Amino acid sequence: MNTDQVRRWMVSRGGCAVEGPSRWSQAAFADLDRLPQSERARWCVWKSVELLYLLSAQGEPAAEMAPVLDQEMIRTLAETRRYMEENLDEPLSISTLSRRACLSATTFKEGFRRLYGLPVHTWLQQRRMERAAELLRDSSLSVLGVAQSVGYSSASQFSAAFRRQYGMSPTMYRKMSEPA
Repeated sequence: MNTDQVRRWMVSRGGCAVEGPSRWSQAAFADLDRLPQSERARWCVWKSVELLYLLSAQGEPAAEMAPVLDQEMIRTLAETRRYMEENLDEPLSISTLSRRACLSATTFKEGFRRLYGLPVHTWLQQRRMERAAELLRDSSLSVLGVAQSVGYSSASQFSAAFRRQYGMSPTMYRKMSEPA
């Protein structure tokens, strides 16, 4: 813990920081109100230690503050990724995916990025385009059919996304993929 940083923070606020009655302070102290009188001092000590940790951690690299990827988190994220793979045609949002994983949206996004090296949306977009390329090469689906198979309701939106990924239209990609 960087005690100098905590000292500077406290000095900049005249030695203390007071939060008046608000929804935030009521929520923060709701646990305290439910504890027996004999346990309240202990709770305050733990909250103080937590606050000191959070204050001293400010400015550290984000990777050190990211969620720990224990085996359960890895399993949950892998399960969610498999679900995404199997449902590329569905509208998949962070909120629905994080609820499915029983994680907060922030924990889900940070954990996914740490485990797979890409933000959820980027990974999903790339995987959709990879699947679209497979379908264009190996199926006789129309461009709209391919688009719908990877979650697009509009052939023009799909074509624009495909062009950004592969530098050519889906039709051109299909023609170039045909055996000579």
